[in-house]
Amino acid sequence: MTTIRTRSAVAEAAGPGPDTLDEILGANWWYHQMTLTHGRSTPGQYGDNLIPVARLLRHVSLHGMKCLDIGAMDGKMSFLMERLGGHVLAVDGVGKATVPALIDAYGSTVRYRTGVVLEALPGLLANEGFFDFVLCSGVAYHVYSPFDLFAHVRALLRNGGMAVFETAALPDDANLFMALNRGDYYNEHTTLWIPSTACVRYMLRFLSMRILGESQWSTGHRVIRHAWLVEAARPSTLSRETDDPWLETLLGGTAPGWSHEYLKPQLDHAQFESRPQSRISATPVPALPQIRSDAPETFAAEQALLAMGTPAWRLL
Repeated sequence: MTTIRTRSAVAEAAGPGPDTLDEILGANWWYHQMTLTHGRSTPGQYGDNLIPVARLLRHVSLHGMKCLDIGAMDGKMSFLMERLGGHVLAVDGVGKATVPALIDAYGSTVRYRTGVVLEALPGLLANEGFFDFVLCSGVAYHVYSPFDLFAHVRALLRNGGMAVFETAALPDDANLFMALNRGDYYNEHTTLWIPSTACVRYMLRFLSMRILGESQWSTGHRVIRHAWLVEAARPSTLSRETDDPWLETLLGGTAPGWSHEYLKPQLDHAQFESRPQSRISATPVPALPQIRSDAPETFAAEQALLAMGTPAWRLL
């Protein structure tokens, strides 16, 4: 069942007391670490995968933009996008009490919807309209069809709108494949596919998304975390930019026979060509070396940005 939470009437200036925070913190399991008020923090222990996301997010201006956070968990990135000036909808397949508790406690403007699985993403378009920015981090390897996930996100974007995709991946820039996980890549049953970086890159371009920048986090394990900043572009425009004859034919609408009809609804040229234009902007993303976990001085700026992800930002 889908639920929607919106901003409460809690006075922002007062904020929650320490007893209220202790009750919220003790009643929930936490994925994200967030600094709150009264010396409290959420006890999350995960989120290194957000470091390459932060490196790309530093180049995007979200002020006044309509943003979507897919797979929000405890809402750290939703609250960060709110702090950066975005109007944020956070969604997840399985609801967590942590997000509405923090929204209510701090009077956040983030809206929260649960029950939004991959198959339900197209319904967001009917209910919410188009978005300027979508964050989809730590999701692609949990779904049965990563290709469908990328396609559904593309369908939610205005032309010129941007997205950051982050996923567990195999660092192979030559071979297009996805490996089925049997516990040999990630020791969790919810990890289904581990794609190569080349495979994700090609799927994004296939779906008419221009890659603006990439970022990679390595811990020495054979599976890395990789993030892409992309821009939704008109297929006719991208067909003139690519040096890949296969993509040129596909995006240019000249594939033989009924090819383009069979590729609908995930790839609908007419829809992609006619989308309204976003006002979002980004600065160029420099080609940076791989981020390594054993060199924290190389991602200090990203850690500083992620530390801003908290619903208590107005009071800190």
